[in-house]
Amino acid sequence: MPGPGPSGKPRIAWQFQADGPFGSSPAVVDGVVYAVSGDGVVHALDLGSGQERWKAELGTEASASPLVVDNLVVAADEGGTIHALSRADGTPVWSVRTDGSISGSPAVVDDRIIAATQSGSVYALEAAKGKVAWQTAVGGPMSRSLTIADGTIYVGVGGEIVAVSATDGSILWRVTVATDGSVGTPTVAVGVVFAALGLDGADTAARAVGTFDALTGKLGWRYASPTQAQIYTPAVADGRAYVVGHDRLLVALDATTGAVVWSTTRPNEIHALPAVVGNVVYIVGNGGPVEAIDATTGAPVWNVPIKGNPYAPTVVDGYLVVGTSVGTLYAIAGPI
Repeated sequence: MPGPGPSGKPRIAWQFQADGPFGSSPAVVDGVVYAVSGDGVVHALDLGSGQERWKAELGTEASASPLVVDNLVVAADEGGTIHALSRADGTPVWSVRTDGSISGSPAVVDDRIIAATQSGSVYALEAAKGKVAWQTAVGGPMSRSLTIADGTIYVGVGGEIVAVSATDGSILWRVTVATDGSVGTPTVAVGVVFAALGLDGADTAARAVGTFDALTGKLGWRYASPTQAQIYTPAVADGRAYVVGHDRLLVALDATTGAVVWSTTRPNEIHALPAVVGNVVYIVGNGGPVEAIDATTGAPVWNVPIKGNPYAPTVVDGYLVVGTSVGTLYAIAGPI
């Protein structure tokens, strides 16, 4: 995350209540928080006060994080439509209907918006007008977010990771990485793809985090929870990969070897992906609390109680912003 994180002794600076749950991370740009509630409403809030500047109804349920591109806020819904709204007031600019429901967040590369559907297509849209530049079938549904690095799109398709060219949609490689369950949203760092494996599967032996060469898909190291619990794609920074999961552990791994550097047990299961800023790892457990953990030692720095099951936090401009399953969006800050 760009940071900086909350300073001093943080507390809840403000909270905003929506009519639907927040099931994804907010985007924060130029002092404005953009968040999508599950009832299909895009909310634009002032970062400093939490006051709502505007809201826009998509017309159907939505769960994916919004994407800010130039003067547009891009939001995808469960009905399969990608909406581009004006950042200024939320008015519609363009919309494109795809071939299936979209649950994962879109991403941007150059002047193109990339999105993946549960009907098995990856789309590239021209950001200015929404024109489809290319569409590629990848052979299976995609229910999680995709990732783009160095001109390549990485996405989980069932038990596979598929690498797709952002230029023309051609499939560069695909590898089967999980015998059961599905692959989580990948992350890419220093030429390596990190991904959670075996998500929502019955085979506990398939649950792990794996690494793969970004150019070839060749398997690197694999880490599994000591209790074979479900774990999630790590946040990777400064040579370490930070993993959370249903085992209530925050684990720091050597990003090159997968060796455990330190591990700490937290109060609750952690389903929300961690965020890293400088020497601090930010995590949010189910039912809270929000915690800041020293990235070097694993020692707790501070915590703030919240209610509801959270999604991954956004940390920027001295705030940590996180939405929860009870429809509350929290902004946590120190003295600003």
